[in-house]
Amino acid sequence: MGMAVGRKVGGAVRRNRVKRLLRTALRNLSEGWPGSVEVIVVVEPHPPATLEQYTRWLNEAVRSTASWPEHSP
Repeated sequence: MGMAVGRKVGGAVRRNRVKRLLRTALRNLSEGWPGSVEVIVVVEPHPPATLEQYTRWLNEAVRSTASWPEHSP
């Protein structure tokens, strides 16, 4: 997974937290994805989010661009 989290998202602590949460969300989701999926994430400024929100957003984004049957993780 490629990831870009700019300074507009927040200070170093906030940016690192966002990156950790996104990596964890990807790890949790990738087990349910078929084959190999390459993901590039560009994070824009947003209010603080939970792991569950990042997981949902990442899952929706990947599924909207990939072509495979619907499956809930």
